Amino acid sequence: MQFLVESLTQTIASANTTYVIPFSHYPFMCSDPQLTPSCSYQYQIMYPIMQVLYQFSNIPLYLSGHGHLYERQFPVNLAGQVVDSNLFGYNNLKVPVMILEGAAGTNNSFTT
Repeated sequence: MQFLVESLTQTIASANTTYVIPFSHYPFMCSDPQLTPSCSYQYQIMYPIMQVLYQFSNIPLYLSGHGHLYERQFPVNLAGQVVDSNLFGYNNLKVPVMILEGAAGTNNSFTT
C-alpha cells in the first residue's frame, strides 16, 4: 500500500493536478443482487485500497466495471454510510462518488 500512497501523494503534489480519478475493474461496492456475492468478496479485497484513497480529498470519483450495468452511488464513507444525498451536485466532498460502469463485454448468460 505504501506504493499507492506515495504515487498518489506525488501525483496530487504536481502543479498541474487538481483531481485524481482512480479506476479498477472490480467495484468497491455495488447493489445489484446478481453481483452481491462477487461484490462482497471484492469489498474485502478492495477495502485496504479504499482506505488509502479515502485519505485524499482530491479524489472526487472512483470508476469501476465488472458488473454489466450502471450504478452511481451517493458518496459513502468506508462504513457504507451515505455522507451526502444531494441529487443536484456535491460541494467539498471528503469521499469519492463511486460509479460502476460495465457497459462493454459479454452478457454473462443473462437473458435479454
